[in-house]
Amino acid sequence: MAAMLASFVVALLLIWKRRPLTPAAIVIGLFVVLGSAYGDIGFLSYAFDYSRAVSPVFLFVLLNARGWVELVPPIAVLPAIAIYTVRPLLDVVRCLTNLGIP
Repeated sequence: MAAMLASFVVALLLIWKRRPLTPAAIVIGLFVVLGSAYGDIGFLSYAFDYSRAVSPVFLFVLLNARGWVELVPPIAVLPAIAIYTVRPLLDVVRCLTNLGIP
C-alpha cells in the first residue's frame, strides 16, 4: 500500500514538472484520482483487483523517471505481483522442460 501511494505521489510530481500538460499526463492524473478513491486496502488482496486502475500510473512513472529514487515505488510493488505470477510461470516451465520442479 505504501509503495502504491508513493507511486501516486511520484506520478503527480512528474505531471507537475511537465509543462505544458499533455493529454497523457492528464489521463495519468485521473488514474491517480481513481486509484486513491478506493479507500480500503481490501482491494489489495489480489493483484488482479487493482492492476487495471494503477498499472498505467506505474508505467508512466517507470517511463518518465529521471533517477533511481523515482523508480523505487513502482519496483517495490513487484513482490505483490510476483506472488501471483511466479508459481504459474514455474508450472509452465516445469511442464515444458519436464524437470519435475516441485
